[in-house]
Amino acid sequence: MKKILISLRSFFSFGDLAQSSEPTDPIELHDYLYLRASALVKPHLILHNIPTQNINNNKVKKDLETAISLFERVLRMNDQNWAAAWQAGKAAQSLDDQELAYRFFKKSFRVMKENPDVARELMLTCLDTRRADEAVEIAEHGVRLAEGDAGLKANLALALLCAGKLSGAETAIDAAIQQAPQDEISLTLKRLIVEIKRGERKLPQTPADLQI
Repeated sequence: MKKILISLRSFFSFGDLAQSSEPTDPIELHDYLYLRASALVKPHLILHNIPTQNINNNKVKKDLETAISLFERVLRMNDQNWAAAWQAGKAAQSLDDQELAYRFFKKSFRVMKENPDVARELMLTCLDTRRADEAVEIAEHGVRLAEGDAGLKANLALALLCAGKLSGAETAIDAAIQQAPQDEISLTLKRLIVEIKRGERKLPQTPADLQI
């Protein structure tokens, strides 16, 4: 079966999913499952670190779990579908299953290393699962992909901080602030780094320890 690579632009082009049964043609089935899963997960994606609403709602949980199951079927048919792995990771993230999210984002990154958003999600999930050294590696890769993205430099600072590399974290956050002087997240992270240097805070192991 030929490989089908679906771009980010097609994530939310759901088409008509109202047919009564699954297609029998493998390529059509692949696309049908992908679009069904995308439609289920779209309302519950965590974007810009804003938590999913009503995650304790049983229907929301069921929708996300079903989406993950459908994406897993897609990936068994086409393990190069990085977009399916990325969205499955977002679904797991919305369920607050960070280990599962890490595994899906890792699959996505293995196929699509040149997308900064893929690198960003993997790096953040590395931090949430206490893989700080890996997070630094991925964050450095992300900065190389998009030198003009100050947010990626701030992510690198956060990864270095969680890895206990305070000097490197300060250098990275200074570069981020120089590029985007008004960014509140970067300015807050800079303040926290200074407080850690002064001994007023402990080094964090995960972003949650900072309570940003």
